[in-house]
Amino acid sequence: MRKLTVSDIVTGLLQMFHRVEKVGNIVHILETTGHNGFPVIDEPLFLVRLFFLSLFFWRTFLCAKEEGFSTFLLAGSF
Repeated sequence: MRKLTVSDIVTGLLQMFHRVEKVGNIVHILETTGHNGFPVIDEPLFLVRLFFLSLFFWRTFLCAKEEGFSTFLLAGSF
């Protein structure tokens, strides 16, 4: 497997959620993006490491091949 960077996966601005988030903000982000994998941040803006470790441990990600390249999306359940 080749080494991927964030720029290989994320196109556009990175959307993220805080541990406590307003429902309206969640709905807006889900309606304006084409995926359901978002980093969860803790104050002051540290990525929640355990969340990502659990996703990768349980292999909770999707691989979609589109027109000659692969896209990996995190598919966490919130």
